Order: sequence, then C-alpha cells, then structure tokens
Amino acid sequence: MKKFLLAGVLILAVIFTVSCSKPEKSLLERYFRAVQMQDNDTLSSMAVEPVSFVFTKWELKSVGEQKAIDSDYTAFAQAYADVEKELNELKPKVLDSNDAYEAAKAKKGNAAALAEAEKNRETMIGQYKEVQQRLQKAKDDLENVKVVIKKSLGEQTEPEGISLKKEEKTVVINIVGPTGAKDYNVILCRYNIENGQMGRWIIEKFEEIK
Repeated sequence: MKKFLLAGVLILAVIFTVSCSKPEKSLLERYFRAVQMQDNDTLSSMAVEPVSFVFTKWELKSVGEQKAIDSDYTAFAQAYADVEKELNELKPKVLDSNDAYEAAKAKKGNAAALAEAEKNRETMIGQYKEVQQRLQKAKDDLENVKVVIKKSLGEQTEPEGISLKKEEKTVVINIVGPTGAKDYNVILCRYNIENGQMGRWIIEKFEEIK
C-alpha cells in the first residue's frame, strides 16, 4: 500500500514540475485554441494585441532566459508628470503673448510692433500645441501600461503607489499557415507586486522573424 501511495505522490510531483516548468507552452496552447474557436474575449484577456493567425499547426521552438526588470509604469508615470508640468508652465506664457498681441492691435499705426506680437503669439501657440500632443502620447503610453498590468495582476489592480517588478521572456514559435511556415518571437511578460502577489504571464506582442 505504501508503495502505491509513494508512486502516486511521485507521479503527481512529476506532473506538477512539468506543468510549472512550461508555463509558456500552456499559455500558447490556450491562446491558439482560442484562435481556432474565434474566442476573442479569451484572446483579449491573454494578449495585449491579439493576433488571429490562420494556421494548420504551430510549434514551440525555444524559450529564452527569464529577465527581471524594473516596472516601466514608474518611468511612464514620471514622463507624463514631466510633460504635464511643462504644459502648465507654458500656459501663462501663451496667455501673455495673446495679451501682448491684443495690446499691439489696439495701438494704431505701429505695424511692425503688431507683426512682431502676432509672430510671437503664433510661436507660443505652436509650442503649446506641440506639448499638448506630447502630453496625449504620454497619457496613452501610461494607459497602455496600465492595461498590461491589469491583464497580468487583475482588473482590480491600481498601479499607483505600489512597488511593481516586471519579468520578461522571449519564446520562438513556428506557425504553418496558408503561405507556408514562419517563425515568430513571442514576448511574454508578467508583473509582480514586490513582496506580494505574482501576476500571470501574458503575451505582450508577436514579432515576425524576417
């Protein structure tokens, strides 16, 4: 009896070890199963930018080294804060340039001063619009990182004020489709709360290997 129990424990241990050592294979198997079933909800939950491949088969060729890096959320949050500060500092300068233009326009007979004031106002407005565009991009970048974090750690996760670490690994897969076989790098990532919850692995992007 003890021998059977021991054998059962060893089998379970092997199964557990294999399943834990190949999270990328399990993830990709579920992903391609969802592709075949056209299950867009599942694809969106597993990948940042889901790709619905048309394929007959796929193969996991290699798994790269797992790397731990600092969370990119902090960098994007700081970039957004810096551009927002720049825009706020620019606002009064734009208003001053407009006031100077209106004052020059009210004074008759000084075309040169009016032209200079108008040129300065247009320059300031141009700078303001350029910073606005950079602020929008910084906001989009920050929101995109939030989406990835929530996919990994759960929708309830708010990254502000918590210490996060990011892990990455690259796997190479081969996909056979209507036009033949192609290799892809698949960038996997997960976020972990330092000294706390570990996130699940998700697909950050697919990159065709040319």
